[in-house]
Amino acid sequence: MHKLKKSCLAGLVMLMIGWGAPASADIISFDPDGDGALPAVDIASLDWTPGNAIAVGVNATSPVGTTFQLYYQANLGVSLDEDGNIATVNNTGAAGADDSLTLVLAFQETITATNFDPVSNTGTFTFAFTPGGDNFFQIYANDTTGTALTGVCFVCGELVMSGSVLADNFVSNFSAVGGALQPLDQVGTNNYPTVSTIIGNGTVDIEGAVAFYDTDYFNGLNGATINFAFANADTALPFGEINPAACFFASSQGGTLISPSCTGTGGSTGVTPFVGVGSVGTQNGLNGDNLMFQADGNNSFNAVPEPASLTLLGLGLMGSAYAARRRRSAAKK
Repeated sequence: MHKLKKSCLAGLVMLMIGWGAPASADIISFDPDGDGALPAVDIASLDWTPGNAIAVGVNATSPVGTTFQLYYQANLGVSLDEDGNIATVNNTGAAGADDSLTLVLAFQETITATNFDPVSNTGTFTFAFTPGGDNFFQIYANDTTGTALTGVCFVCGELVMSGSVLADNFVSNFSAVGGALQPLDQVGTNNYPTVSTIIGNGTVDIEGAVAFYDTDYFNGLNGATINFAFANADTALPFGEINPAACFFASSQGGTLISPSCTGTGGSTGVTPFVGVGSVGTQNGLNGDNLMFQADGNNSFNAVPEPASLTLLGLGLMGSAYAARRRRSAAKK
C-alpha cells in the first residue's frame, strides 16, 4: 500500500441510495492501483457493484420518532469513460495491481411519517437526517475485494477518500409493497433458509463534507463534484444480485454465518464490527432489531464554481449503473 497523500477539501458530497436524476459529467484522472503499475486513465464515473446496507435500531413496525443508523458496504466494479465504456476493472488479480477499491458509509436518520400495515405488509415511510451517531463515507484501497456473504475486508486497506454526511438537501423514503414474505437471500444457494423478508424499495439523497482524497488515486477533483448513486434492483428487498452480509465493517470473522463473531479493527471507520443477517430476526423488517437491504452504487464527476470542493449525487440503477452492468456482461462474452 502507498502512503496517503491528503488534500483537504471544503466542499460537498451528495450520496444516494435509491433513485435520482443524472447530472452532466466531467472527466478526472484515475490511477486504479495508486502507484502507476497500471496507467492512469481519464474517467467520468465509478460503478460500484451491488452492496449491502443495514438499518440498525429500526424495522417496518417502528413508530414515528424512531432514530436509527444506516451502514453500507460495496466493492468497486468498473470505472467508465465519458462515452460510458469500461475504462478500468476493479484491480485485484490484475497484472501489476494490488488494490481493490471498496466503499463504506454511515449516517443517522429518524422516522418522520409511517402508515405501515403489518397485516398486508404495505406502507410508506419518510425519514429525516439526524445529527450524531456514526457519520462518514470512506473509500479504501484493499489487497482483496470485500466478501459480500461474510462482510469481511471492506475496511481492510488504505483509506483513499473520506468525508462526513450533512443535513443539507437530505431526502429519504421507503415503500413496502406487500405480498407474501420471500426468502431474504435469492442469490444462488439460500445461505439463510430460516430468514424471510418484506418486499420494498427506497430512496435517500445525502449531502456531506469531504475531508481528503489520495492524489495517488484521484486527480482533477479540485473544483469538481462527485455524483454517487446507490440504487436498488427495482426492489430493495429481497436480495437478488448479492448475498446478504453476515457482518459489516470486519477485517476477519469467526463463528457461523447466521450468527458470526465479527472481529477485527473495523478499518478507519471507528465502528466496532457487528452482526448483519444474524440481527434481523426470522422476518427481516418485522421481528428483528435491524433491517437489511440490497443497494447498488454509481458515481460521476461535475465541475463547480468553488475551488477544492466535492459533491456526490444519485443517478439510479435503471440509468447508468444498470447500463454499466450490461456493458460489463457484454464485455465478458
